[in-house]
Amino acid sequence: MNPIVIGIVGTRGIPNNYGGFERFVELLVADSYWKDFGIAFIVYGEGPSIDLNPWTKIKCVGLSKNKNPFLYYWRSTSYSAKECDIVLSCGVGISLASFLPIINGKALIVNPDGCEWRRTKWNFFGRIIIKLMYWPALLCARKIVIDAESLRSDFNKVFSNKFEYIPYQSPEPHEGYLSKIDIERLLLFKPFMLVIARIEPENNILLIIKAFLQLNAINIDLVIIGGLNTDYYKKMLSTILFNKIRFLGPIYDQAILDGLRSQCIAYIHGHTVGGTNPSLLEALSTVKGSIFCHCNKYNLEVAKSEASYFTSEAELIFLMQNLVRNFNDSTLKKRIPSQDMRFKSRAISEKYLNLFRRVYASR
Repeated sequence: MNPIVIGIVGTRGIPNNYGGFERFVELLVADSYWKDFGIAFIVYGEGPSIDLNPWTKIKCVGLSKNKNPFLYYWRSTSYSAKECDIVLSCGVGISLASFLPIINGKALIVNPDGCEWRRTKWNFFGRIIIKLMYWPALLCARKIVIDAESLRSDFNKVFSNKFEYIPYQSPEPHEGYLSKIDIERLLLFKPFMLVIARIEPENNILLIIKAFLQLNAINIDLVIIGGLNTDYYKKMLSTILFNKIRFLGPIYDQAILDGLRSQCIAYIHGHTVGGTNPSLLEALSTVKGSIFCHCNKYNLEVAKSEASYFTSEAELIFLMQNLVRNFNDSTLKKRIPSQDMRFKSRAISEKYLNLFRRVYASR
């Protein structure tokens, strides 16, 4: 019996060197669960083309998603519509190419990844264009995977019968370590609070920085991991004196990220747009210090009582002050990294298996 082949489009490929979708796909296709159930994957990305494992291939489409997004989606969707039984699109960039699976007799599943049009980095016209992009993708989709229940109210009710709730998976709870070489290379000689996020306004980076600078804590640093090639970052540089802020740029080495999360005294998650954010799931699985989250329906659904919440600079200052008051390592309260059953890797794979089989049978 031939396997059901799932073509995944919409990522830069794996291993993850960019963000949430790449991490989701990386964890999904690594699960050995698939070899026993007749499912195979082809991940269409920027390359190189390799056989990752017996049930997963990576195929280079010869285009950069970042530089040629329309051509990337057109080419990757054209390939997957011919070579695969089901096309799984990460995001709605597939928009104008979303009819290709249908005319090839294949099924399309779309994970829209939250409300991209609400990201404040886009101008007014950009938001309109992005919102219009959702319609072709969601209309052509056989199923729409929402990664948080709270996303149901964000999309038009006309699509409600297509919704399938499947969150992102999180790694098993574990403790990370930083080697002496890494500590010296990253200059991590003080206790630190940690942010891992794209340097964009909807992630509240500037609010977090301003709150931290109000502490005047001479023995604690704020470490921020994320790409620095953004207009928002350049704007911040002109308005803030970063005397206590450590921008380390993008880091994708999973061992180092785990070590940073495990050794920080607080992890700060300022995201306001989206559903189940993979970086928050990883924090819940590794962080031993405090977790501070922006208070919105997405973060509340994911972290629940595992985090403390803020909506303003003043509220975050209050959380930070309570943490650093009379701070020393011996009195720091340690949380035990946990994993909610909703996000266990095997549970997510089982839900996707059920979805793939139902969609394949209904073609």
